[in-house]
Amino acid sequence: MEKSVQRAALIFARKERLRARSAPTDQQLNDKVVAAVLSNSHIAKACEQARVIASYQSFGTEPPTGELNRVLLRAGASLIVPHYQNPDGTRRDELSWHRLTASGVEEAPIAESLEAFHPLACAAMLIPALAVGKDGSRLGRGGGYYDKCLTHLPRFPKGPRRIALVYDDEVFDSLDSEAHDESVDEWLAITST
Repeated sequence: MEKSVQRAALIFARKERLRARSAPTDQQLNDKVVAAVLSNSHIAKACEQARVIASYQSFGTEPPTGELNRVLLRAGASLIVPHYQNPDGTRRDELSWHRLTASGVEEAPIAESLEAFHPLACAAMLIPALAVGKDGSRLGRGGGYYDKCLTHLPRFPKGPRRIALVYDDEVFDSLDSEAHDESVDEWLAITST
């Protein structure tokens, strides 16, 4: 199936899930995301050691990360989140990374390039995805930002553990991949009902 068609179908399914009566409440969904991520031994260890974790600020139909990020901060992690826009609203060529604190996202980036990202010694990256394959393949929204970032990072254990967040019905045996697509090390599937 063509990626654009697959993306559209997955986004539609997420929207329908949110409209469905069987969908969990916002708080239940937040609780499920927090439980799934904190049960990951790699994330738990990174929190205990006050290591850097790259998370993201979810939007739309993505598994929510707002409460998760607050919990990770309280658990001891140092959090960074990406921006894909410049202050003037234009799109960046690559992600810039900003420190996330209890007060919010710091305006000044901690890393504006891949070269600046490396010294952060990030232990794990929580990565948004529309779907994952059991073989580590990942389908994002199509901007290519994470693929560009990940292609320049060493694979785990020399680099960060790549962990995708998806809903349980978004895990497949495999996804079509192109040469530039970067795989993940694991995924956390959030129960959507």
